Amino acid sequence: MNDRTDGLLKVDKLVNEIVDTAHATLHLMTSTSDDRHDVQVILNEDYGRHLTRQFSPQDLRSAVEVMRLSIPQLNLRQFRTDNLNTLKKTATRLGARLIAKDLSGSDGLALLGFYVDQGLPSFKPTIYVNSAHHPVAVATAFWHEIGHHLTARLVKEQREMLNLSLQAAYYKHLEQPLELLADTLVCLAAYPKRSARRLFGSLLESEATIGNDVKWDEVLNKSQRHLQVETGFEFEEELPAAQNLHYLAGMLHFTKLRMALLREYDL
Repeated sequence: MNDRTDGLLKVDKLVNEIVDTAHATLHLMTSTSDDRHDVQVILNEDYGRHLTRQFSPQDLRSAVEVMRLSIPQLNLRQFRTDNLNTLKKTATRLGARLIAKDLSGSDGLALLGFYVDQGLPSFKPTIYVNSAHHPVAVATAFWHEIGHHLTARLVKEQREMLNLSLQAAYYKHLEQPLELLADTLVCLAAYPKRSARRLFGSLLESEATIGNDVKWDEVLNKSQRHLQVETGFEFEEELPAAQNLHYLAGMLHFTKLRMALLREYDL
C-alpha cells in the first residue's frame, strides 16, 4: 500500500468516525452519501492547476494587494475567531454592515452566509451570516464575504446582486474566480504565510506534490491541530454527522487552497 492510499484511508476513517458518532447519539440530521462525496472530491482535486488556470501571478498578487489596502495585517498575522460584536465593528470599518441570524434546522444550516450589494448610494453593502454555526464557521463565512466586498472593484463585468455561501459547495469554487478570490482572503487570514510555511513547507519541498501524492492524513492532522490551538475548534460529538462532514470539507478545502497559494504564488 502506497503513502497516498494509506493517507486517504486515514482521512476516510475520520469521516466514518464522524458518521458513527452522530448515529450513536441519535441526531435527527443524518449524513448522506453526498456529504462523503464532497470530501472525496476535494481530496481528489488539483488545487494548484485550478488556481493557475484562473489567475496569473500578477493578477492574484494584485488582488491580494487590494485586500491588504483595507486589511494591512492580512497574511502577516493570525486572524483568530472573534465574537459577533467585533466582526460587526470590522464590517463597519470596511464599509459594510453585518447582520447575524440564527437559521437552525437542516435546511437553514446549509447556508453559511451571503453578501448583498445593490450598488446604490442609499444601500450599504450587507453581509449576512448564519449564527447557528460554530463560531469558526461564522468567522469563515464573514471573511469570505468580506473578500467579495473588497475585490468587487476588480471585477469589470456587472457584479452579482446576491452571493450565497453554501457550505456543501466548496469544490465548486474552483471553477469560479470570484469565489476563489474570496476564499483566498480566508486562507491568508487563517494561515498567514509564516504559519503556512511552518505547517506545510516541508511537505511542499519534499518529493510529494500538491496533487495526488501528498500525504493528506499528515496535512489533515496539521490543520486540525492548528485550528484547535488557534481557535479551539473541535469536531463536536453532539453535532449532526452532516454538519461535521461539512466542517471537514471546509477544513480540507481551505487547507488545500492555502498550500496551492504557497506553492504556486509564494503567498
